[in-house]
Amino acid sequence: MAGGGPSRAERVAAFTIHRVDSTQASVAGCSAWPPSLLRRLLLMTLLFAGSASHAAPAADLPIWTQQRHHPAASADTVLLTGVGHGRAFRPEDATLLPQPLPVADARMLPLASSLLSRVDWRPFGRENRVRVQHDGDRSTVSCSAGQAPAGVVLSWPGFRLPRGMHGRLVLQIQGGRDFAWAMAPAGEDVNGPVYRIAGDAAATVNIPAEHWGPAGDRQLVLLCPSLPATLHVAAIRLEPDRPAIPVAAERPTGTWIWQLADWLDRPAALVEGLRRQRVSSAYLQFALDAGRLQEPDRVRQLIALLRAEGIAVHAVEGDAAMTSRAGLVHARDRARILRDFLDADLPDRADRATPAGFGGVGSMQYDIEPYLNPEFARDPSHQWQAWASSVDALSAQLGRPVEVVVPFWLFDSPGATEALASVIGAISRVVVMAYRTDPDEVEAMAEPWLHWGAQQGRPVAIALEAGALPDDVQRSYARAPEGEVTIRFNGPVAEVALYPGSIRPQAGGTAYRQVRETVLPATRLTFAGQPDALQAVRERLVRHLSGWSAFDGLVLHEVLSR
Repeated sequence: MAGGGPSRAERVAAFTIHRVDSTQASVAGCSAWPPSLLRRLLLMTLLFAGSASHAAPAADLPIWTQQRHHPAASADTVLLTGVGHGRAFRPEDATLLPQPLPVADARMLPLASSLLSRVDWRPFGRENRVRVQHDGDRSTVSCSAGQAPAGVVLSWPGFRLPRGMHGRLVLQIQGGRDFAWAMAPAGEDVNGPVYRIAGDAAATVNIPAEHWGPAGDRQLVLLCPSLPATLHVAAIRLEPDRPAIPVAAERPTGTWIWQLADWLDRPAALVEGLRRQRVSSAYLQFALDAGRLQEPDRVRQLIALLRAEGIAVHAVEGDAAMTSRAGLVHARDRARILRDFLDADLPDRADRATPAGFGGVGSMQYDIEPYLNPEFARDPSHQWQAWASSVDALSAQLGRPVEVVVPFWLFDSPGATEALASVIGAISRVVVMAYRTDPDEVEAMAEPWLHWGAQQGRPVAIALEAGALPDDVQRSYARAPEGEVTIRFNGPVAEVALYPGSIRPQAGGTAYRQVRETVLPATRLTFAGQPDALQAVRERLVRHLSGWSAFDGLVLHEVLSR
């Protein structure tokens, strides 16, 4: 998505397909299906409905509409993201550009790679005695003699240093006797520690994270000596303090088991699959029927086997409808049934003494995704408040805090940060869906959450996608006298409509004409069919993210094949 925002796999907003009935899978009863499966069933239904329709839609009737929260009350460009090409294109979400920028729009600098190409070198000093040259993979700073302060300010436009990380800014240099390095806030003089260069030999300067500033926005300053001198910079990089550790060591790796029935008759295969994937925690969704757990004896046996094999067991529930009044009633009823079963029926109750544990299961996790509700696009703040109320109520029903699964972009969604803060006492752990395959992107998505986790005293795990996903198709529409898309603004709400052909907007509306179509490959989101790439990224993330005290491992989605 433009601007690094939520993808289709992470956010399916409200939509309406006219002339197609019963297209949306019912979630009112809090189905036992996982959210990802619901999304796929819905997607296939819409595509089938579109290809099966023989009646051409009326030219003046929209084939898709969405009401979006957009306080700017204007837009230059409309992006529609969905699936399919030509007449089979089915939008799922609209993005209106330009969008208000989030308060913290600077992105974290990438870890453990050279930053020289991102650095902006700005000489300073009233004597104009500083010269900077760039030659291939190194930069050279030359200072002539002088008495007035002079040097170079090094910054990285659009980026910032990590927040909350235990690590070092590493400078690999050659020469530079009597030069000095320091950190300073933008536009201010150096008032912190100064790192002086003692000789002309190759050297490494390490500036610890505590000198970067709490917001990671301080700049690097190189100070010239009074005598002529030259310094070569071969590399600048960020390194977490902690050493490399194996994936299975110190940090857990979990996965979700949404269809538990698939494994009840072959529990050994589940154990073998978890071992093969180096997974140490399993999140199980238990099937209930008529107020009782289905096949309780075999469920007990499976839990006992997993625990005997050293695999931690957790329970997971997930449904966007849990934010509605009826859905929450149903979810609380399920929580009561599961609590009673896990507390009373399992023979091993040692975990009861732990704050979050009960029975043979370590914790209860809730994957409630309010952005799947049709009302979310119009009023996201209200939906996040409903999410917080549901988390609080379910925690109270269970008598202990719960884990929650959240999208990486939550902090940028209206009202979400406040909703999260209001329910922090009910949350024991957070799992962040950072569904990207580029490790630099995953680490940038994880950093705000790991910083938040350290501040709040909550462990944070990072989730990756390994299931099959279709490619996204994104269409771009520019403002025009007539076009296939129209927008009418009603206060902070934009009413977006897609038509089968080009039309002129009604009074008060604006038209947009399609200018391009872009395929966004699913490989940017999922490691499906790429086990070696997944393993390499897992090892890198554990190595790098262990620089944050709140990091509590990884969770893999659909890493097991049934």
